[in-house]
Amino acid sequence: MDSCDDAELYGRISMAVSCLYGPTGEDLVGEHERAAVQERLVQRLQQGWFGETALTSPQSRYAVDLPGLGVATLEADEHNPAVAAKPRHAVWTGSLLPDGTSSLDTIRSPVPDKQSKKLFLLEFDPAEVRVRLIDEPEDWRRLVNEYPVRCTDGTIGVSWRAVSADYDVVRLSARGLVHCQGVAMRVASGITTMQGWDAESSAWFRFPPGTTISPVP
Repeated sequence: MDSCDDAELYGRISMAVSCLYGPTGEDLVGEHERAAVQERLVQRLQQGWFGETALTSPQSRYAVDLPGLGVATLEADEHNPAVAAKPRHAVWTGSLLPDGTSSLDTIRSPVPDKQSKKLFLLEFDPAEVRVRLIDEPEDWRRLVNEYPVRCTDGTIGVSWRAVSADYDVVRLSARGLVHCQGVAMRVASGITTMQGWDAESSAWFRFPPGTTISPVP
């Protein structure tokens, strides 16, 4: 792990997160080795690019053509567990890694049909944006407790339409991705699990005045 720069480590993290949906396979490391890796990972997540949790400009976005900057129309079926875990039809962006690539440029990219899309950069004034940050498990618990919806499978998710009335964007940091995705947590009215985000990313409901967007050459 110490031989990886931040961009390479992020790539390994995103790959590991994507494997949460596959078979577990054989455990190739012992308990002591696993604990040592976990301890060092926690340290790395406090440093460098990983330690910068604020929403930064520019953000990267994949789209077929020059995207518009209108208000997102979120999925209405909030009792669907997949919808309540991730804001469907929000506008998704990723931060730039230290090597200039997008956090969405992962081996198993969360961007549907990424090969047919172009990369754009969105520039804006972060001071003009109402941001809700997910950086640790308690952030997700608070979000669910403040904006709960009971899903058809009995779990508790998030009413993203209610969130969008109070915030412009929800940002999942790389640290939040590691600590929250796929983890079942107890909240006031039941069990909740953040699923499907798959990358350091931001789900936008609307953009601040003065936001510009341009293709990456």
